[in-house]
Amino acid sequence: MTPTRRWQFAWSRTWADALEGAHGAAWRALAASSPQANAFHAPAVVRIWADTVGAAIGAEPVVGRATASDGTEAVLPWVVVPHAGRRITRRVLEPVGQALFGYHDPLLSRAVEPELAAALWDEARVAAPGGAQTALFRLVHADAAPGPMSEPVREESPVLELAGTAELDALLATLSRNAREQVRRQRRKLEAVGPVAFECAPPERAAAAAAEFRSAVVPAYHALWRDRAAGSLLDAPGVTEFYARVIAEGVTAGWAQFARLTVAGQPVAWHVGLVHRTGWYWWLPAYAAKHADHSPGRVLLAELIARAIHDHVPRLHFLIGGQRYKLSWRPRALDLRTVRWYAPGARGAALKLYDRVLAPSATDAPTEDPDA
Repeated sequence: MTPTRRWQFAWSRTWADALEGAHGAAWRALAASSPQANAFHAPAVVRIWADTVGAAIGAEPVVGRATASDGTEAVLPWVVVPHAGRRITRRVLEPVGQALFGYHDPLLSRAVEPELAAALWDEARVAAPGGAQTALFRLVHADAAPGPMSEPVREESPVLELAGTAELDALLATLSRNAREQVRRQRRKLEAVGPVAFECAPPERAAAAAAEFRSAVVPAYHALWRDRAAGSLLDAPGVTEFYARVIAEGVTAGWAQFARLTVAGQPVAWHVGLVHRTGWYWWLPAYAAKHADHSPGRVLLAELIARAIHDHVPRLHFLIGGQRYKLSWRPRALDLRTVRWYAPGARGAALKLYDRVLAPSATDAPTEDPDA
């Protein structure tokens, strides 16, 4: 007997089909209305990734529109990417944005019960086109990833709740005495060098902010990371162009943020973030290495939090990585899961056997600390 299917799928195999016309309109409407949406669901962010990183790595769109038997709608913003190994090249079904995007959830029109959420993954595994041999979604909220294909994420993904906080001092009062004094001491150290100023680029300065990213932030980021084992994220194919376009287009439209901290008029730290109705996203920080002894990145973070409180932002998403500088603000930890599977049939079974017998176990990508 054929099992009852709870989801029906329609798949887009070109970005034009996925992001334009009726499919694009449905995606934009769902991203704007869904209580489950996050900043990485925004079609504008996805389009820039597709044009830059996606094009550079040969990512093929496999974007699904799904409708459940109870009327629940979903968008599955996925791609198939070839990954060359020492012995084989595998085709992997994975989320748009890969590690650059901090959450990898399906875009659902509402929160769904565990059985329906599990059925979405199980049925999409069979229905998804593209010839992928395996699938990997590293950062899915637990309520959207029940079932046997999910496992806990090893790293933390903290969120700082700001709703109801009147001012920065009120938030600092909730921290440990050491953390509270450290924030104030770090700012005093910078003020001893010269006047400290913080700003977020307004829409009319979006082009100038993108130019500053290329001329100042990219070299500063390379100086911090190229000599470390992790290497510089901005050396990866298409990534520098991706962030530059996010700034140029997103700051203009109001969904991205370019912040910087200056001392005596000289920029010493920067942050590229996303703006969403669910909060702000702490995404790509950098600082000038010659000022590391003054902790400019941490001072910039405190200033950004103060601005978020002033602007009544409900929360700050710290994204992946439980670094001490984040945890000192006493954020709450999200329950995120990794969803992975092998394709049904011979191609998936062969790769599963290869991974068990021959391939080394995979490890999660390293995380980055914005400050010394």
